[in-house]
Amino acid sequence: IAPETLLTTLPGQLTSGDMVIILGNLIENALEAVAKSPVKQVIVSITENTSQIKMSIKNSGLWIDDEVKEAIYQRGFSSKGENRGYGLALAAEKVHINNGTISHTNLPEGGVVFEVLISQTGRGDRYE
Repeated sequence: IAPETLLTTLPGQLTSGDMVIILGNLIENALEAVAKSPVKQVIVSITENTSQIKMSIKNSGLWIDDEVKEAIYQRGFSSKGENRGYGLALAAEKVHINNGTISHTNLPEGGVVFEVLISQTGRGDRYE
């Protein structure tokens, strides 16, 4: 957990259950990503300001191929085998329902960082 991590309260629309789904799935995916990596590092950061909360989950695993960068957020897509591909889709759905965004970036030094931004106010539309 990054030293700057601090969250004093959840935005009014974000439930603790939503937070567990979002963070739990992103952390689980990060741990799976580093399992076969020579450097096994996962860094979780949560910060807030008056307009939004930001969750950042960084891992030292392999990059995400450009060919699948959109598909990874869709229910049923997985590069890990059958009967998978629901966690990241569910996390993305919870993010969008709560008026937020989720994205990822391949890092120049290797690894990937997922970033979630959720507004401090207002509930978004249902994500499909």
